Amino acid sequence: MLSKRARHLLTKKEKKRLVNIAWEQVREFIKAWQESPYEWNTERDVQVEIASRIIRKYKSINKHRFFAKYKHWIARGYEKGQEYNRVWCEPPVYYEEKKNGKRHCCRPDIVVFDDLNNPDLPNDINEKGNKTRINCPILWVCEIKYQPEWANKRPDKRGNWDLDKIRFLRRQVDGTKYACWLNISRERARHGTGLHKVLFDDGSIRKYNITLPKD
Repeated sequence: MLSKRARHLLTKKEKKRLVNIAWEQVREFIKAWQESPYEWNTERDVQVEIASRIIRKYKSINKHRFFAKYKHWIARGYEKGQEYNRVWCEPPVYYEEKKNGKRHCCRPDIVVFDDLNNPDLPNDINEKGNKTRINCPILWVCEIKYQPEWANKRPDKRGNWDLDKIRFLRRQVDGTKYACWLNISRERARHGTGLHKVLFDDGSIRKYNITLPKD
């Protein structure tokens, strides 16, 4: 049976609270990682840890789910609709290239989904009966680049792609509202706390360069 709260759409104040919780949990993880960096050995470990922290906080205020009546599930016997976890790891998210208008799929590391504008009529199947590539609105997205000391430090394009991906998603009609990019390196900072945060665009994207604090 679906909970009554699942049908309640988030207010602007509630959305802001969920985004702030996501930022807070990123900061809490950074602190924990700098105190004990060997607890998380791979990027996937970091991804799961941050997502789990966000989910626990959302559950504490009963805002960890959203509701939708997707047609392809109704056809399989779920006439009353379904509740979905608001926080996902690597879900398929679509974006459109500005140059040629082609739609592509990417999988951001962590996604916090917003409510659907109309949960009773989600746009998952068009008038011809074909599944459409329309994203559920995204409140917050996080990309992670983790470089332990044993990682290959040769320059690559991945870091730029992570940032491009975020910008692609924010430009869509159903685009991401807030985004975070974590660039973590298990090295010692030359000075200071080992944390450099950059605010750019309109302030809704945050990039953190994180290393271990100076001895």
